[in-house]
Amino acid sequence: MCFICFIEVTFASPVSKVGAWNDPTGSQIQLLATNAGGSTIFGDVLADQGEFVGVSLPTNQIERALFQFRTTQGVSGFTIDDLTYAVAAAPTPSPIPEPASLLLLGTGVAGFGMLSLYRRHSQQRQRP
Repeated sequence: MCFICFIEVTFASPVSKVGAWNDPTGSQIQLLATNAGGSTIFGDVLADQGEFVGVSLPTNQIERALFQFRTTQGVSGFTIDDLTYAVAAAPTPSPIPEPASLLLLGTGVAGFGMLSLYRRHSQQRQRP
């Protein structure tokens, strides 16, 4: 028998969403979500029997989820159903601007071409 029963889920990498259904056990469950440092990010939601309890954050911060059975009487255990979790989508990168190096390369090639023409022209002038 336990008076404080819990199911703990630890993620290999942080997630942004986690939740589950409280099976009809006759009492409430509470979801506690913590980050890598162990600080509670979320923990104020209770779900009655047959209800969904979950949290959704904009970024991947949740390292651990703890579903705690809340009762005043001893029980043999409890179950959750359809554990759900998700990772926040990576932000779309901004478009990469045209590199300035291409412009510099073109200017350099044009400069060498003009220098070559100038040398040819001056060599032709110096010949008698």
